[in-house]
Amino acid sequence: MFVQTFEFSWIECRGKVVGSIDSALADPFSGKNPSPREKKTCLSRIGGKALYCKSQEAAAMNIFLIEDDEIYAEFVKKALGKNPDYKINSFTTAEDALKAVNGKLPDVLIIDYKLPGMTGIDFYERLKPRITSDQKVIMLSALDDGNMVLSFIQKGVRDYVIKDENVIESLKAILEGKEDDYLFN
Repeated sequence: MFVQTFEFSWIECRGKVVGSIDSALADPFSGKNPSPREKKTCLSRIGGKALYCKSQEAAAMNIFLIEDDEIYAEFVKKALGKNPDYKINSFTTAEDALKAVNGKLPDVLIIDYKLPGMTGIDFYERLKPRITSDQKVIMLSALDDGNMVLSFIQKGVRDYVIKDENVIESLKAILEGKEDDYLFN
């Protein structure tokens, strides 16, 4: 926790001005759904200006990476691990990841489609009833197959990333909620 003095009359959320301190105190994010890391609680105000705000940093984003290729898993883990907000646990089989779930799902599941034993989509199907809208599921595959992607979408998997030269940028965009910006630019 840190406390800092602010002297301003506008609030920014995700880099955009969303309103004055007066309106933000009633609804700090003007109806938006900020990530837990962006929550701020204003403790005091005088004349429409916040005197003190306390940042409430949430725990790191818990990510399970299920990838049977240990070298590829290490590559992804190191690249994403540069972000201190990510806590990444990797597993070589879906069965090992299921054991690790132990009643509580991670914030993000990055699942290779083709795994030994239980496939990535079978793993997803086992967990699907417990997955909430707050959790992300990203399916990885070396195959660029439109029919396979369509079947993932029909089963409820929203994010699909091809293992190509852009895999890290694609994963980062999805994790940061910027997949639309990345995909359409």
